Amino acid sequence: MDKGGLVLLHEPIRDHPDAVKVVLEGSIDPKTTTQLRDELLALQTKGMKRFLVDCAKLTYINSSGLAFLLNLAGGVKPQGGGVSLATVDSKILVVFKMMGIMEIFQFYPSYDAALKDLDEKLARELRDVGPALKLEEPAPPPPPPPPAPTPRPARAASSPRNTPRVESTRRLAIRPPAPSGNPIVRFFKALFGIEDEPSWQASFRRANRRRR
Repeated sequence: MDKGGLVLLHEPIRDHPDAVKVVLEGSIDPKTTTQLRDELLALQTKGMKRFLVDCAKLTYINSSGLAFLLNLAGGVKPQGGGVSLATVDSKILVVFKMMGIMEIFQFYPSYDAALKDLDEKLARELRDVGPALKLEEPAPPPPPPPPAPTPRPARAASSPRNTPRVESTRRLAIRPPAPSGNPIVRFFKALFGIEDEPSWQASFRRANRRRR
C-alpha cells in the first residue's frame, strides 16, 4: 500500500500460520508512522506473532517508527513471537545500536536467512513435542452376568389317588369254604357218598400251611 513515502506489503508464510512476511519500501517518518502502526497492529489482531520484515528497500526510519517496532516486539515476545529484521541498511542499523535495542530484535543478512531460521525453529519445536502419545485402548466391556437359574416347578403334593399302589408281598391264604352245616346238604352227601372235605380241599389246605 502506497501512501506518499512508504510502501508496505505483507503476505502469509507457508507452514507458519502465525507468521507473516512484511516488505517495507521507502521512508518511515512522521507522515508514514501511522500507516506502519495501523497495518502491523491489524496483522497482530488477526493472530500474527512472528514478523519477518524485509528492509532491503527501507531508506529511513525515525524515532517514532523505532518506538513502535520496539512495542510490537515486546507485545508478541511473551507469546513466543518476535520481530525479525532482514537486510537492514548500515545507516539504519547504527540507530538501533545507538539506542541499545539490538537484543530486542533478530537481524539477518537476507530474508531467505530469516525464513530458514524460522523453519529450523519450527522443526525444533516439533522435536521437543515428541511423538504423538498413543491413545489407550478402551477397556473391554465386562462379561455378561451368568443367566439366573430357572426355578424348578413345585412338586405337587401327593394325594391318595396319585399314590401308586404297592402290592403287598404277603400272600393271602385262601381258605376253603367251611363245610355246610345244612341238614339237607348233609343228607344228599350221605345219599350219594360225597365226602365232607374233598381231597382237593385237603391238598389245598396242606399247601396253604407250607406257604405260611
